[in-house]
Amino acid sequence: MYRSSPTIKNSKIENNSNRGIYAYSYSDPEIVKNTIRYNSSYGINGNYYCSLELYNSVDRGKNLITNNSGNGIHIGYYSDTYAGSYYNPGYNSIYSNGSYEVAAYYGSNASVMSNYWGASSPPSGEFYADGTSSYTNLFWYSSDQGAGSSLPKVSVEEVDISLAYYYISEKRYEEAEEIFKKIIKEKFDKKESVFALVGLSKCYKKSEKKGFLEYLENEVKNKIETKENRLNSVSLELEGYWLTKEGKYEEAIKTYKQLQNDYINDSEIWKNAKINEGLVYLDYLSNKETAETVFGELTNKNSDEDVNEFITNTLNEYDESENSNTKSSNENIDKETVEKEVVSDNYKLIGNYPNPFNPSTKIRYSLPFVSSVNLEIYDVMGRVVKSFEVNSQTSGRHEIVWNGTNRNGNKVASGIYFYKLKIHSLEVNGEGFEKTAKLLLMK
Repeated sequence: MYRSSPTIKNSKIENNSNRGIYAYSYSDPEIVKNTIRYNSSYGINGNYYCSLELYNSVDRGKNLITNNSGNGIHIGYYSDTYAGSYYNPGYNSIYSNGSYEVAAYYGSNASVMSNYWGASSPPSGEFYADGTSSYTNLFWYSSDQGAGSSLPKVSVEEVDISLAYYYISEKRYEEAEEIFKKIIKEKFDKKESVFALVGLSKCYKKSEKKGFLEYLENEVKNKIETKENRLNSVSLELEGYWLTKEGKYEEAIKTYKQLQNDYINDSEIWKNAKINEGLVYLDYLSNKETAETVFGELTNKNSDEDVNEFITNTLNEYDESENSNTKSSNENIDKETVEKEVVSDNYKLIGNYPNPFNPSTKIRYSLPFVSSVNLEIYDVMGRVVKSFEVNSQTSGRHEIVWNGTNRNGNKVASGIYFYKLKIHSLEVNGEGFEKTAKLLLMK
């Protein structure tokens, strides 16, 4: 998944040739009550500012993550996982994975308290955090159904971070924000401030609150004295994300170029800045030629198979989307084109515009006969989010507007969705049309 926030629940995720679940770039999946096992790499992998939430207040966690060839949970590059805390148990069972049960790399943070680790206490050597990351696995269960044990009191910083993420899971964003800002102010030159800044960004994102860029400029960037302070690169990466989110694409590209120049000797920062620059050109400016140039500069210098596979798949998905969606750079379609579509002899899904979109998109199609039309929007798990029914519609060009809400009128999460258009002629027996295409909702 890429920049999406699906709920993955009650699923068996087994025997994949790579990871069980892979989240990349600001994805925030909720993962509960799944069996994740026998996968050839990691059970769950989150990379580049992802937040893996293996908990909610209704289901808890209750994931079984076992017998995967790599790490059970693997997070990297300023990602985090929340799988239970001092305040609310996760009830996940995580054990017998090929490498570590939980591993955190490059500024990542794992709160995995109150889970079962396959033994009466967490086995030694089953958890790993590099020098820039941290994990907290205190307060565990001695069996799937057993009572919890306890350890000596955890440090204030760990409790604060864990409490803040608990507040996020409960949608108590203002309380989480207060904790994160306190840590940033008091621990400005410590690694805890990096965790807190990433967490603060998630607060603003999930609550749809405005003003993160202003906070970043006034309270963080203006106070950083050297590029060696890890907050510097993190603040620039978050700035690039938020500029993109607010539609300031040229400014975002400028920020990603600055990252590449400032951190040319740091392969991870340079690589991710290059990826994001290319994605802005491709996904938001629909400039495939420049995106391919940017990606080419990366692949020529980078031998990471996962990155190269991601770039290949991204470009292929773009081509497929272009083939199934007729995009226009503006909404003015000339009269001659419209007239040709009106008298078309065939059913046609013209596509949706804009795509990606926020807050609404128009799904366009043409009919050669008077027809009934059914349109259904699905999430990535195949669940119907919204449906539209038109009992009778004249021949010609039409559109249906989806405003990003579900059947209850509530806003849906950002991410990838699919729409299926079904048409049946009311004039010619047996004439009909069915086609599925992809949508990307960005917030």
